[in-house]
Amino acid sequence: MGQMRVSVMVRPGPWTGQRTVQAAVRRAWTELGHSLELVEFDPPPPPRGWLTRADGSARRLALAVPADHQVDPARPESGPDRPDLMVGLIDALEFRDGGGPWLGQVAARAGQALAPLIVLAQRVAVSERELRGLGVEAAYAVDPAVPASWARVARTWSW
Repeated sequence: MGQMRVSVMVRPGPWTGQRTVQAAVRRAWTELGHSLELVEFDPPPPPRGWLTRADGSARRLALAVPADHQVDPARPESGPDRPDLMVGLIDALEFRDGGGPWLGQVAARAGQALAPLIVLAQRVAVSERELRGLGVEAAYAVDPAVPASWARVARTWSW
């Protein structure tokens, strides 16, 4: 495998905010010679196409990108510096919320970049079939205390 450009989108949270978590994901890819961009991504409220519940959680109503969604050539996701792989770093990925609007927006960015999206989380409770519907190629539960779990994903993941 040659050198890749990896873009890691971090959802601010108790687990992802730990320096050990961010250091582990950075080390896993850079030790293999890949260039890595780590971005804390805290998007605005849910876009059209999402239903926000009274408890604050959100569900996607449609899997398609809204018709008014345009690729912005000024954004790195759609230019020559686009990543070869996008990684979503989230505290937990569970069936009940599917990563919420945050994951939907990260998946849209990955789609703009024509790059696969994988998710790294402390806890993953979503089947592979459901992941595909969310725009995610794969999701892995990783432990910051076990560097081998991060390195295994970086070393063996392929599309």
